[in-house]
Amino acid sequence: MRRVTLMILQTAVLLHVPGSVRSQGHQGNASLLTAARDRERTVRTLDVRFERADIIARGAFSSQLNATPLMPKSLVPEKETRLQSTNRLVLDGDRVRLEDNHPAWLMPAGRLEERTGLSLFNGVTAKVFFPKGAGGKGDPLGSIQKDARLEFVLLPEVAPITYTFRGLRPALVPIPLDVFHGPGTTLIIGGLQCVEHVYKVGDNTFSYWVSPGEDYVVRRIRRSRGGHLMDQTDITYGQDPVAGRAPKFWVRNQYDQQGTLLITTRVDVLDYRLNLPISAEEFELTFPEGAIVGDNKVQKWYRVKADGTMRELNLITLEEAGAVVAQPGETWYMRHRWLVLCVLLAGVLFAAYATRGWMTRRRVAK
Repeated sequence: MRRVTLMILQTAVLLHVPGSVRSQGHQGNASLLTAARDRERTVRTLDVRFERADIIARGAFSSQLNATPLMPKSLVPEKETRLQSTNRLVLDGDRVRLEDNHPAWLMPAGRLEERTGLSLFNGVTAKVFFPKGAGGKGDPLGSIQKDARLEFVLLPEVAPITYTFRGLRPALVPIPLDVFHGPGTTLIIGGLQCVEHVYKVGDNTFSYWVSPGEDYVVRRIRRSRGGHLMDQTDITYGQDPVAGRAPKFWVRNQYDQQGTLLITTRVDVLDYRLNLPISAEEFELTFPEGAIVGDNKVQKWYRVKADGTMRELNLITLEEAGAVVAQPGETWYMRHRWLVLCVLLAGVLFAAYATRGWMTRRRVAK
């Protein structure tokens, strides 16, 4: 069962993200790129809470997974289903923390599970952690990523925020704004003229319509495959005293090849906290005792021990059978925090002793 869970963790994100895209150079409109850089300089830190609500048609996930290894034996869901969650995204430069509390479908079983996921990048190492497993009812499960890209941060439900404030960073957006070809066709969206920018990979075409009259923010994101519309997100903005234009809410619609609407998702921003100090601890994570951790950099699995070290597991039996290693990616402080605390405590005691001695000698001198 644990081995199945590990496979699910490795493959789950592939169901949502079309592929990793690296920045390949300047292809877009200079004004678009200038506006993106200006917003990043203006909004240095961001702490936002947002509510996500899904309306999922009967059989929507069965349709999406047709002819794949994760295809369920029956319709999933069996009837129209509505899901809701409150989530949080924190950005500080290129550091990121995403608290994803949205329920997830466990495939191919077709079972809906409550789960909480945490995705973090501290500037050195990116980690993903499920305190109760990927299905929400198992052992703690973690992953150390190969690079800074966190797949859950790249999901379309999060992208309107990251495109607005970090649109040129390959680690934080599905496709950086500077790889798009444009400007192209124009379209009136929300009463404003928007300009299309296009990126193609395989038989997928990604179209982003930006609004020159709103500092070149992204108003619409569309994905087509083989000429069929598969996915569209429309973003509505509000006015923020710090950021200027900021996403207020967005609606994503997903379709099958025949144009049938499968899933409608609405995301509403509950509150923004911009340019406030953010503790470095927000971006740190030490996997707890008993957690199963996959290190994608070395393609090995570990179990975390009581002292915080990790013991390598046999991939077939999942028994402890290998070397003991430290948790990678921790800052110097996190690795030596007990030593630091001991040194600080010793310093406090020494200062107290020295002060007491000085006061004693002063009384004697008088």
